[in-house]
Amino acid sequence: MDRIKTKFIIAITGRLAAAPDSDAKTELIEELSDNLYSRYQDYLSDGMAEGDAYQRAMDELGDVNELIAYLRTAETNQNASESGSFVDELLHSTEEIVRETISQAKDAAGQAKVIAKDVTRKLKEKYPDGFESNVQFHFDGGQTPAEEDAQRDVIYGFGYDKRKGGFFTQWGEYKPEDHQEGAVTVAGSAAGASQISVELLNGDVVLETQNDPNADVVVEGEVGKLEILLDDSGLLTIRQRKTVSNVFLFGRGVFTSARFQVYLPKKCWEQVKVTATAGDIGIDDHLTAQSLIVRATSGDIQVSHAACGMIELKSASGDIQGEDLTGCVRAESMSGDVALSGDFNSLCLKSASGDIQVEGGVTELAASSVSGDVEAELSCLPAAMVLSSKSGDCRAALPEGQGFSLDFSTVSGDFESELPLTGPIGAKSGRAVYLDGGSCPDAAYQVNTVSGDIVIEAN
Repeated sequence: MDRIKTKFIIAITGRLAAAPDSDAKTELIEELSDNLYSRYQDYLSDGMAEGDAYQRAMDELGDVNELIAYLRTAETNQNASESGSFVDELLHSTEEIVRETISQAKDAAGQAKVIAKDVTRKLKEKYPDGFESNVQFHFDGGQTPAEEDAQRDVIYGFGYDKRKGGFFTQWGEYKPEDHQEGAVTVAGSAAGASQISVELLNGDVVLETQNDPNADVVVEGEVGKLEILLDDSGLLTIRQRKTVSNVFLFGRGVFTSARFQVYLPKKCWEQVKVTATAGDIGIDDHLTAQSLIVRATSGDIQVSHAACGMIELKSASGDIQGEDLTGCVRAESMSGDVALSGDFNSLCLKSASGDIQVEGGVTELAASSVSGDVEAELSCLPAAMVLSSKSGDCRAALPEGQGFSLDFSTVSGDFESELPLTGPIGAKSGRAVYLDGGSCPDAAYQVNTVSGDIVIEAN
């Protein structure tokens, strides 16, 4: 590895020392070091001395407190991803794997760790997207009644997924009811349920709205893996049951994957909350609620046609997409893109290492990315707007014919505008004015980037 590249990695690691160690932290260090090293090479090409180029690139990193905050709030990924077909091949090589394990087992705990790392490396090369497989074993009992009762089926599960923790193993007792598929109607939920909480550890869930406002909640899919409870307060809880337990590597979870859909009556809910540790979340078909909270540790979030007083969307390592949303929205992704469209009262968007895209109308807009582009295509002028990126471009498409003031700043980028602005257009910072500057010139928009361009377009 290049000496300077290594120097960047060491420096960034030191800056982020206050954040807990995690896969997300490692990936962020790699991405930031790549970005800064690229900037360093650009400065060298411009004739800058090596030491000055390095320092200039490091200066672009700026304050890392926001990054540390992201990393501190990231939850530990503890679950496996979707199944892959690896059973036959692994079973054929079982004898070889056992021999290797025994030959290296002087210290059982230490050698297990070494072998697991080696297996992880090999699986990483052969199956970059990961895999998960389960093998079912049947144990026959004896002749006595007690021995016959000992008959049971056992599941042995194993897999690999980089984003969700690495190599893992798991086992537990097989229960047919755990793997039942079908549909469950929650009796009395049409009138009795005012809030819904969906808690998923491993798998995917989709929420859809029925046309009938008097319909009960219906859950379809792998319902045998779920617990469904409706309490007297009106809280409907749908959560994943534990079906596999005991032996795990790298802190993997104890839940087999579950995939299901939830069909809700067409009414205004007090609160809809959906959480998933390892899996995707989808919400569609005109959900109405006072508040909507959606959180995924390692998975994508998609929300369409939702009208809510407050919407909170958060993913640690996944993309966030929202279409035709209404309300006050806050969306955060540490290592994924954020793309939203709709009619917003207020909109606050953050991404550590992803792009941000906004389309529609918004009264107050704040969007920031550490190492991604920020783009806003607005149908009307907002009352307030702040766009920022450390190592990406900031682009705002604004309607013509309405005046506004804009405070801009870029360290190593350019400022361009399709609209006829007045002010220090060729400078790196300053205040640009369009037409009369708007009804309140002092309330200027803010657009800032360190190593990217600023572009104002006509919409």
